[in-house]
Amino acid sequence: MQLTGQLSDSTQLSLSGYDILGRMRWKDMPSTRYALDYDVNGRPLYTIEGQLSTDDVTQTLPWRVEGSFSIS
Repeated sequence: MQLTGQLSDSTQLSLSGYDILGRMRWKDMPSTRYALDYDVNGRPLYTIEGQLSTDDVTQTLPWRVEGSFSIS
């Protein structure tokens, strides 16, 4: 979102906003959860098992506002 305005004949103001709504939605986002088992004295030395799943996730985004002021 951007707002630009002329304050006078020689002065201009500009404001920009990013990620104002602050949310990104992910549909069927894949993720994997791992389990690691290990034993220093045993065989096999380690086992890794993973489980793939998909979820709908809403990510919160940080918002940012920038402004500029110019005189010519």
